Amino acid sequence: MLPYPGLEKVISGAQTGADRAGLLAAEQLGIATGGFMPKGFLASDGKQPLFAARFGIEEHKSPLYPPRTRDNIRAACATLCLEGHCESKGVVLTRNLAIKANKPLLRIQFQTGPAGELTPSCLPDQVQAWIRQLQIRVLNIAGNEESKAPGLQLAAWAFLFEVLKPWAPTKSPIQSHSCGNSPEADAAKAGT
Repeated sequence: MLPYPGLEKVISGAQTGADRAGLLAAEQLGIATGGFMPKGFLASDGKQPLFAARFGIEEHKSPLYPPRTRDNIRAACATLCLEGHCESKGVVLTRNLAIKANKPLLRIQFQTGPAGELTPSCLPDQVQAWIRQLQIRVLNIAGNEESKAPGLQLAAWAFLFEVLKPWAPTKSPIQSHSCGNSPEADAAKAGT
């Protein structure tokens, strides 16, 4: 058996919130990105055709969200679902489709802290151990949309940036982010 080469790619449906946080964190660490978006590159913040070039996102033939969710789950080795305090239809669909496809699924709950900040229910190294144990090469990031869990995109970005660090290419510098903003500003802006 060949040794585990490590996490090679992060994919998502590029929706605001958890999906977008995964793509931004991976991009900023120099990890390959991809996934499917509904026809027209539809997201809650409008059409995002530039995501094809920026993140390697493919336009799905369907304009609906469930088919792209299904295909992202199928294309990945496993799904990491980041959830706020709202159990949205998308989160329920993701869980059900992962079970139906017999794909590993790890759910991380983000709770509101005393200062109003969102904090994850586990540590980054626990997710890293799960990735290594299952030898995940392509990870699908899913979860709540920003409008369903305000603040999730920034909190998820910070969490995922730490989770994904071990798989950042050692000889590649961290990729630049749009408009010369800090990574935190990119994550916060993309959620508005």
